[in-house]
This record gives sequence, structure tokens and C-alpha cells, in this order.
Amino acid sequence: NHPTGTYEEWLWELHPDNNYQGLLLEGFSELDHRFYVEGSDHRLLWNRNLDGIRREVPARYVTGSPQQHPGQSGNTPNQV
Repeated sequence: NHPTGTYEEWLWELHPDNNYQGLLLEGFSELDHRFYVEGSDHRLLWNRNLDGIRREVPARYVTGSPQQHPGQSGNTPNQV
């Protein structure tokens, strides 16, 4: 709908239930981290359809990595 919209705006339209607007900090918006994992279908679809207008969204987390940061369990994605 919005050719110049951002990845986050697109996600809020598709999944308003995943917009944790102000729940953690007032005035701070947060989307579910799974939209930024390396294999996210949403992120991959977005990046395949940039049309020269939108910016690519890099992965922020890697899943299934054997290296864990201290204090992380095996189910938590590693931040890139």
C-alpha cells in the first residue's frame, strides 16, 4: 500500500498483535525479534521486493548457531 513505507510499518499493518507499543518503555515501540532473524520469511520477502525504493533489512539475529553468548539458553537467538 505504501511504496515508501518501512519494514516496520509493513509489519505493523500485517501483524498489529506483534507491535508492543509502549509496553516496555513509554514512547518506545518494539516488534517481535523473530521478524529480524536470519531466516525470517517476512524479512526475506521484504528484501526480495525492494523495487529500488525501500531499504534492505539485515538480519539482527542468527538462529541455530553453536556459539552462545554468556547467559543465553540454546533456544534464544544470537544477536548479530
